Amino acid sequence: MEPRVTKSDKSGSIEDGFETGSGAPRTAERTLEEAIGAQIRQHRKRLDITGGELATAAGLSTGMLSKIENGQISPSLSTLQSLARALNQPLSTFFYAL
Repeated sequence: MEPRVTKSDKSGSIEDGFETGSGAPRTAERTLEEAIGAQIRQHRKRLDITGGELATAAGLSTGMLSKIENGQISPSLSTLQSLARALNQPLSTFFYAL
């Protein structure tokens, strides 16, 4: 992919502005948990299912799924596998935005 914007911040590092696999711009401020949560929410909404429906299908509580989607907690690998199965997606899908 070609960069959309390239700029330096005060520390001298370069923010590349490349688009991610989801098409969203990459931001330095986004945590790993937030990026994964955003991918999960995006796939859930594409399937037009509620958080409660996905949580049930993945064997999670609705509150736990909400915390994952909002980047408040770091889900375990087994939780990510359960979510991937429930969304009928490969596990790697959640890491496209990284």
